[in-house]
Amino acid sequence: MGQILLVLVGVALGFLSQSCTRSRPIDPGEKIALVIGDKQYSLKELSRFLAVKLIRYDLFSLKNAHFLGVTKNRLIADFILKELILLDAAKLNISVSEQELQQELDSIKKEYPDELLFKEALIKSQVTEPMLRQSIKDFLIAKKFFSHLQQQLTEPTEEECRQLYRAAGEEHMTPERVLLRQILVKEKHQAEELHDLIQKKKITFEEAARTYSLGPEASQNGLIGWIDDGQVDIFKPAFKTKPGKLTPIISSSYGYHIVRVEAKMPSKKMSFEEALPKIKQKLLAEQEQGLFLKWLDEKLRKVKIKKSDKLINSLKIETRGS
Repeated sequence: MGQILLVLVGVALGFLSQSCTRSRPIDPGEKIALVIGDKQYSLKELSRFLAVKLIRYDLFSLKNAHFLGVTKNRLIADFILKELILLDAAKLNISVSEQELQQELDSIKKEYPDELLFKEALIKSQVTEPMLRQSIKDFLIAKKFFSHLQQQLTEPTEEECRQLYRAAGEEHMTPERVLLRQILVKEKHQAEELHDLIQKKKITFEEAARTYSLGPEASQNGLIGWIDDGQVDIFKPAFKTKPGKLTPIISSSYGYHIVRVEAKMPSKKMSFEEALPKIKQKLLAEQEQGLFLKWLDEKLRKVKIKKSDKLINSLKIETRGS
């Protein structure tokens, strides 16, 4: 089965009417589909933008007219937001150097074993390297723009923090914790044998850990340390096990784990001092969101934005196999 590509094409209806200038038909792709301030964007530009974005979605979903319509509208809204950010960034003289751009591109390339696989990934995503460089540049400019917004943030006062602490109720709770030791072996039969020997007290857990465990904590008699509930999935059974007892043998990609619960620490409400870093983080995040929404509301009221829904809705999905 050939590779399926995503293509956006115009429906041959009203917008494909043969308007002529000097007896030459106007290319429908050159028609203006979006205006943001003084910048105009043709249907071809938006089509290219949407094609790159929609390639990430499964084709079955894109065949659904409602899903496609909602997704196109959301992507166009994202495009408008990006352009508004770039417009303001230009007014603030925010720029990205060639060195910054190249560093970011190099970091992306490092995620691939070699240059060939990197280029194959671009081809599969219908992205050229110049398109990727522009996307990286836009991302870095937006990042600097948000850093500029963050400079307007003010440190939450102690009273604001205490008000949130009092109102949060059980939100600021420490997770339940368990102190664990483990023995890690490769074979199931060995784990079962050691589990049985420890249960019958024919060998101590500590001795078995030092002698047989493959884990890095073997030299520490198998002591892992304190684990928070939800921190490591494979140790979930430990939270249902009483202190001093062994959990059932746990299987993972590493092998087979024999785990003993040494102690438990129940969940409790954090003190104000313990919760303070998270409280400040939450208040700053709310403040940052408020600044952004205020900025966006101002831009939407002041910047002329004109969108041709008729042209944008005339775009449909077409697939082709190679």
